Amino acid sequence: MPSTTMKHSGMTAQERQVWARLAREPQENYYDGLRTFNLPRPDNIILFGRGSHRQSYYAVHHRHVLVFNLGMDGAFYINHELVPFPENSLLLICPFQYHYVESSARKLAWLYITFEMPENPSLAGMHAQPRRITGPIRQRMLDCLVTYFARRPDTERANELALRLGLLLNILPHAPAVCRPNRLAGRRVITLHHYQHSQMISKLNQYILAHFSGRLTAPTLAAAVGFSASHLRLVFRRQMHISLGRYIRLVRIQHATEMLKNSTQSIKEIAAAAGFTSLSSFDQTFRREIKTTPAAYRAQGRRNQ
Repeated sequence: MPSTTMKHSGMTAQERQVWARLAREPQENYYDGLRTFNLPRPDNIILFGRGSHRQSYYAVHHRHVLVFNLGMDGAFYINHELVPFPENSLLLICPFQYHYVESSARKLAWLYITFEMPENPSLAGMHAQPRRITGPIRQRMLDCLVTYFARRPDTERANELALRLGLLLNILPHAPAVCRPNRLAGRRVITLHHYQHSQMISKLNQYILAHFSGRLTAPTLAAAVGFSASHLRLVFRRQMHISLGRYIRLVRIQHATEMLKNSTQSIKEIAAAAGFTSLSSFDQTFRREIKTTPAAYRAQGRRNQ
């Protein structure tokens, strides 16, 4: 074993310092090292910025929403409670939390990262609790941005982005919480009308996610949430900014992509399991939403493994 004090002219001072520690044999054994945890991995990630919130709307859906306030104080209503959102803070909105941004004519600089991910217990304490953007958080946020806009194949960017976002989420619970002014604590400012609609959308979302493989018609869904079919369609589009039919198709396609990546079922079996009535309907919808065929998507996923 070479001496740790020998000169290594090709190394920087930091590399020599690290080498001095690496050049020692393991104290215990060669087989017991740092073990990883099987944490959920984010997927279907979208990044975008908002410079104003002159028009806002009340929403509830199945995705996570991570917001970074990089400029100008604001506020959210989450589960009908006012949550101040000061500059240089972040906020994680979890699936099925009702949320609404307080409208403002001021110039904002808010970064949104929305994604889908199974429940992560380590993030449970962050629900509706703004945190400070620390130096390490800002660096990992920038890493996500650089990866998202990199000129590389989509599958390569997607895999790297999922890993970088996972690293970012891993350190969020350790960021200091933002204290909420006493005068705003527990303040509720949402109308009964909005409350009833948000309750309906939340119940509808959960029903769709539980029954996406079956036959979902507007009358069936309306009966499940206690509204008429016509009113259901109207409220859903107004609240979610997407038609009810397309939303159901997107939910089914999302589950189909998971099955294509993680199962050995045939494409015909996956189409049926995702709730499509025919293979041609599945193929058409998949091409329209994912911009490739189910077979090509599966083959690309296998090449990247």
